Amino acid sequence: MEKRGDVKLSFFTYFTELEAFITLELEYYKKGLHPELYHALEHLSIDEKIRIATKEACMIEIEDLKKISVWGNLMEELKKTKTYATKLPTPALEQK
Repeated sequence: MEKRGDVKLSFFTYFTELEAFITLELEYYKKGLHPELYHALEHLSIDEKIRIATKEACMIEIEDLKKISVWGNLMEELKKTKTYATKLPTPALEQK
């Protein structure tokens, strides 16, 4: 997609796949929650979902994520990617 110039679509696909993977990982976490919290969990930002999924996968507290050497790099790259993706013009704006 990116080679054809569909950069916006590439980012959409990237974030959709990332969200699907994180959602799958959170299904295990959801089993330990009260059903009334499902809605709140599903509507967290992707950043928060990644933190929770990582915490659960590594069996550590969120504060301890700093001890994972690549954590800061991963979250910084995610932040840069999100910022870049939101700055891309939409097709409707490009035609004007």
